[in-house]
Amino acid sequence: MKYFKFKFHWSFFVLMIFMIVFGEFYAFLSSILCVILHEMGHSLVGRKLGYKLNVITLMPYGAMLSGENSTFSKNDEIKIAIAGPIVNALLIILTFVLWTIFPATYSFLEVFMMANIYTLCFNLLPVYPLDGGRILQASLTSKVGFAKSKKITKCVGFAVTIIVILMFFVSFLFKLNYMLGINALFMLIGLLEEDNSAYYQKISNFERFRFAGGRTINLDASCNIFDAYKYVVEKNVSKIKLPSGKTYTKSQVLNCVLNYPLYTKLCEI
Repeated sequence: MKYFKFKFHWSFFVLMIFMIVFGEFYAFLSSILCVILHEMGHSLVGRKLGYKLNVITLMPYGAMLSGENSTFSKNDEIKIAIAGPIVNALLIILTFVLWTIFPATYSFLEVFMMANIYTLCFNLLPVYPLDGGRILQASLTSKVGFAKSKKITKCVGFAVTIIVILMFFVSFLFKLNYMLGINALFMLIGLLEEDNSAYYQKISNFERFRFAGGRTINLDASCNIFDAYKYVVEKNVSKIKLPSGKTYTKSQVLNCVLNYPLYTKLCEI
């Protein structure tokens, strides 16, 4: 645990009080433990790949993982994203094994089992910024480019969100499932959020830099945004030129840093 830092959104405590009042504190603790282990799965894989994702922020609808360096390639994004659901799948298997060996544990672990099943299924939905949405977008980026993959992922996300909203209203006819409503709200907020760093926070303070002077350099079209940014900042480059003749000024590089994943190639913009 010493490798992880925990932060709490103020509304997290409101939910905790709400759950205590309605006698669901044990379910609340089980869900929180499940979510923390899920995020640790992301973090441990990220660490193996050379990233520092060690800050877990707990919120009413789950948790957010962030760190000092969260700029990674498409393949690394897929590996990190799938790590969380794999942890939940392993916990489901472990819980089932414990039930088989020690049947008396069923009553204690039933809620924990359901929390893991829910977290696994929910996070695999192809809705950004959930793990499923991140996997979908990263997979499509290598085939159709970032801009188009973002549009496709958002369209799929809206379709899935509408289905969840309809399921929520249908539940009024049977047994009200308020979690469907909460989840639909979270997914909708994620889809409407323009900044694609809602889950793994990328650097967001580039706008503090103000550039002056510099020179023009030629870069290969496969150069990514982050490499271009380093040239601009560290080597005082004022303009970047590609073999195609296309050029990027300092302000344009800054704009790309703030609006695209940092591994995006300049030729894809």
